Amino acid sequence: MFDPTIFDNLKVVMEGRLYDLDAEGSIRITGREDLIDLAALSRTFRMTIQPARGRCSAVVTLTSGLTDFAMERRIARPAELRCGAELQLALELPASYQPYSGALHDYLTRLWGEEADIRHTLSVPLLPSQGGAQLWAADAPDMYRIVIRFARKIDESHIEDLEQWLDIAAMGLAHVEERRNLE
Repeated sequence: MFDPTIFDNLKVVMEGRLYDLDAEGSIRITGREDLIDLAALSRTFRMTIQPARGRCSAVVTLTSGLTDFAMERRIARPAELRCGAELQLALELPASYQPYSGALHDYLTRLWGEEADIRHTLSVPLLPSQGGAQLWAADAPDMYRIVIRFARKIDESHIEDLEQWLDIAAMGLAHVEERRNLE
């Protein structure tokens, strides 16, 4: 019989809670990926969500690698490492949100606290010039992305926390969508 890993158990909870939020009408699920990287022997589960109405989206990602699997199966267990899965939230916003980056950062810091590493990136499309050798940036940025990585790995002891975390992520996405909350 198959003995599920920490990753498998967390994935089921994450997927179930997001589908519950979708059924309640709080969010819409717009993407789902369940990936196995055979070269690195890692697993990634990713779901993309949007508020019930809006243009912003969030990508919730759960990852686990070979080291986590080996530690869980007690094949290798360095004392300083903890097995589990890593959790990440990436907000994908229209570039027009960029002027609110300070307010967004403050809001997300209040929401997630010191556990989160928050990084902002702004994407600008590059187009080839007439000569083909140089690239130039288009006039306006294309997308504004905020990636929130959590410092500690999670395991089955964090299942209730994971459900609350997903609820907060959905609520935070809806708050960010309403740009007037940032002004």
